[in-house]
Amino acid sequence: MPFEQRATFSNEIDTQLPSLLNKLRDGSALNEIKCQGNLVDINGELGQGGSKTVYDAIIDLEPIALALPNSTDDLNTVKKKWSEVLKEPENTKLVEGLGICTNSCDIFPVEIGGIQFPALRSKRYQDLPYKVIDRKNPNSSTVNGAVIPNQGLNEENVAKMLESTLDDVVTLVDNGLAINADALNLCVDQNGKIRLFLCDLGSGLMEYKINKKPSEIDRVSQWYVSWIMDVWASTFSFNEWTDKYKTFSEKFDDHKKSDGVHASLTKQLSEKLSVK
Repeated sequence: MPFEQRATFSNEIDTQLPSLLNKLRDGSALNEIKCQGNLVDINGELGQGGSKTVYDAIIDLEPIALALPNSTDDLNTVKKKWSEVLKEPENTKLVEGLGICTNSCDIFPVEIGGIQFPALRSKRYQDLPYKVIDRKNPNSSTVNGAVIPNQGLNEENVAKMLESTLDDVVTLVDNGLAINADALNLCVDQNGKIRLFLCDLGSGLMEYKINKKPSEIDRVSQWYVSWIMDVWASTFSFNEWTDKYKTFSEKFDDHKKSDGVHASLTKQLSEKLSVK
């Protein structure tokens, strides 16, 4: 079953978690992280979300992304959120097996000030075979600047460029899966195509069987298209979107336009999802 929790907090970890959180809050934990008795080099922070902070780490000369809990939450909230994080490896493996771009990860036991803790290990974005567009942590994105179609920036070209994300959505839906908005990002693959890039799948992946009614297909299609457009638009700076490309952005943001990007992609996705 893809949604089982494969790792849990032991009683010992549960007891020592308050001490660990204090070390994370005062910063001392970053100088005390060990793996198999060897200190882990932390070279800075890669990003932060609602559940975890991800660090740029080196272990045995190998660069990795090492995730630890956010220390700003209270104890019970940390326990609840990290229990969801521990589901990420299994859920990520499921998505990866469907051919959708993601970042494989595993539970990585570390010792912090004598406290054993199940951290999460994955690749850094810069070490993946594709360029990531991270809406929540734009500074972590490995796409440089706005992603503009080679043919020029207009609604027709953007719609055509984003079409390549739709088959990934169909794969999810046809396999009885859904994601929440926090898990949805984009990437540019090795062939230059824009694809879905899914991450934070501990709580971000859900079982969902669409009923194939036209109204439900339209609702699902509009939801995915809206977020795909939003993630793509995040590659532009505020000044670019509101000034340099203002004429385009005003048309792009109008989801009610019958001939706009939103309408075009929603129609295509609805047609794909309607196929028996």
